Formats: sequence, C-alpha cells, structure tokens
Amino acid sequence: MKTLLLVDDDRQILDIYARLLKRLGYDVSTAGCVKDVEQYHERDFDIAIIDGLNGGCFDVLNIVKAKRKVIYSGDNRIVKEAEGLTGVEAYCRRVDLVKILRGEEK
Repeated sequence: MKTLLLVDDDRQILDIYARLLKRLGYDVSTAGCVKDVEQYHERDFDIAIIDGLNGGCFDVLNIVKAKRKVIYSGDNRIVKEAEGLTGVEAYCRRVDLVKILRGEEK
C-alpha cells in the first residue's frame, strides 16, 4: 500500500479527499498546516499532496520527504511560482488530483 501525506488548510476538503484516497487504496496521513506537517518530518511518503493555496505550501515542501511531491491549486500564480522548484513533479487543480494519482496525467 502506498503512503500518502495530504496537506490542506480546509478541513472539509481534507476530509473528503482523505476518504477518496483511502478508497483508492492509499494509506493516508493528513495535516492542516505547516505545524501539523512537522510531526511527519522523519517519515518517508510515496506521495505528498499539498494545497497550493495554503500559505505555507512552499515551507511544507522543505519539510516533507516523499518520492513524489504534488502541489494542487486552481490559482495560476501559485502554479507558476511552483514550476521552478526542484523536486516537485506535478502541478494541478483539485479536479485533476485523481487523474494524477492514477497516472493518467503528469
């Protein structure tokens, strides 16, 4: 089972996506802010999915250890800023998240 860290400051979105990702077979851990992410600093994840609208999304990238890091955001400014970062494999909107996790998009 692949391990996944989901970071989103909107608790309702976090809960909905966590349930969906668990149904897709992921072992999901969640965090609502940078402080919550710090508890996972020694854990290695297969995938980290970070809400690009979270004010600390770029700080989270520095804390999380993951084979694949995904920032999702409908805000093109966040996506443009993230495009130049090393180690971030994919950028997307929330609606594309499941496609990316299934390997249908990159």
